[in-house]
Amino acid sequence: MSFCEERFHTIDYLAEGNGSQRSAYEILMKLKVIQSLKVYDPILIGTVPIDLNIAGSDLDIACEVSDMKVFVQRAYELYGACDGYRCIHRLKDEVERSVVHFEYAGWPIEIFGQPVPTKQQNGYKHMIVEAKILALLGSERKEQIKLLKRSGLKTEPAFGQLLGLQGDPYRALTDMYHWNDEQLLHMVKMSMDEVV
Repeated sequence: MSFCEERFHTIDYLAEGNGSQRSAYEILMKLKVIQSLKVYDPILIGTVPIDLNIAGSDLDIACEVSDMKVFVQRAYELYGACDGYRCIHRLKDEVERSVVHFEYAGWPIEIFGQPVPTKQQNGYKHMIVEAKILALLGSERKEQIKLLKRSGLKTEPAFGQLLGLQGDPYRALTDMYHWNDEQLLHMVKMSMDEVV
């Protein structure tokens, strides 16, 4: 399987993507999100990069943040005037997290900060695994995942249902990040055999 994880480390690929991806690229460039938050090693994660977004999907930007107070202040300075701006701060699993929400030009945007390198965050790992699985599944099964999402499932549970994953799909996908191509291919083939 030919897969380049590094392509997701910038947003350049969006400029050559589908309509939603090009729109996301224009918005992110206009807002200068990646440039303005560069110190936090921002990465666009979620469904838009892997073409699984549906109506209402947001642009998710993961950031590595060591000083949450400075991050929250910076986000407010940059995007506080945007529609629906709000910031949620919480402690989960003893890890401090802040999520900034706002809307711009019809796109819901979510900037997520936690003191974990962006490429080690679960949202990033899920996106990479999902992209690899999609490359193996093909377009018909990709559309099935979009249908499951339109029916109300979140992305990870949709993958879990389609692939017949047991237990928590979020944990399963996180674990799969460390799988090699052969392991992923075997799992995908098994799931396809069960559907047939």
